[in-house]
Amino acid sequence: MESPSNIFTIMPMGQQVFLTPGESTPCYIYVINPQDSTEDFNYRVSIIPYGVTGEDYDIDIISETNQTLIKDWIVIDEPTGTVSPGETRRVDLTINVPENAPGGGQYSAIVVSSDGEDSANSEEGNVAITFSYEMASIIYADVAGETVHAGSLVSHYLPNFSTTSNVSLSTTFENHGNVHETAVISLVVSNLFSGEEIFSSEDSETNLSEVIMPSTTRHLVRELSNLPSLGVVTVKETIEYMGEVSNFEERVLICPLWFLILVGATILTLLAAIIARLFKFHSKTKTLPEEDFED
Repeated sequence: MESPSNIFTIMPMGQQVFLTPGESTPCYIYVINPQDSTEDFNYRVSIIPYGVTGEDYDIDIISETNQTLIKDWIVIDEPTGTVSPGETRRVDLTINVPENAPGGGQYSAIVVSSDGEDSANSEEGNVAITFSYEMASIIYADVAGETVHAGSLVSHYLPNFSTTSNVSLSTTFENHGNVHETAVISLVVSNLFSGEEIFSSEDSETNLSEVIMPSTTRHLVRELSNLPSLGVVTVKETIEYMGEVSNFEERVLICPLWFLILVGATILTLLAAIIARLFKFHSKTKTLPEEDFED
């Protein structure tokens, strides 16, 4: 069974806007139909609330709170449209902020979904299966007014030992304010002995820039992969949050389990050989005739 080929994409996936009560602010997204698509893509745009729950930030697109009021302020110029293969369509929106809008963060998601029914027949029978697709662009809005910025970096963990070439780093942030904050995490990993740089987020697109939502605690885990399977690396991590910069450094010993088993087995073999030799020598000493000990 083959799914339809016109799977789309949107840009940007997230955007930050600054709003003023009583004023209107324009924003937009792009709907893109891939070059290799074979069909026109019919889409529909809608606005839903956006929030998170728990330290792992499970997405909540159902609950409506005082910080998702913005979903009712957004007007979509053209809620439906069609994009031909290889083309991009801009969708304009306007955020009309009420005079009495509260200061602080407001959050919603611009959802683009397939408009109409894309279907395919199952190879195992005449069963029609309907496909629908959705993608969302998150709006992080900062409304002028009584804004509170408060929070801290609560904990940080860099391991000093790993049995695999994948190493997990973790950081926990708190935000006690009423508006979102941004945490920026950069990494440099190098070989301890040669000094050769293995990874640098400054030279790649893997630098973390994560939003910490208001009145939440966020636990971030970052995976370092493709490290040497055996050796020692130096990990330097810089975290910028709430106007403060924290620097961390750790030497990580990477030693695969098979190597530990091999070393352990070698040590046990050597110990067994030494014990056997001592036992043999002790037994031989006991069986020597008494005259062998006379002058």
